[in-house]
Amino acid sequence: MHCASPTTAITVIENILRPDQQVFSTTLVDPTFEQVVQQLNGPVLLLLGIMPRNYELMPESKRRVI
Repeated sequence: MHCASPTTAITVIENILRPDQQVFSTTLVDPTFEQVVQQLNGPVLLLLGIMPRNYELMPESKRRVI
């Protein structure tokens, strides 16, 4: 994202609306982001500038902060 703040939120949702859905939350400058993306297997929805609503309330097995 050209001229975006390094702290811009990124949310990655793998296998959305499936039982094995995973939600990842990070920022543009997180060095582990690329490594995690390379390990994804299912369809992915990428949300730039958006943190997931109620992320803290999601079961730990469904979310990851990278």
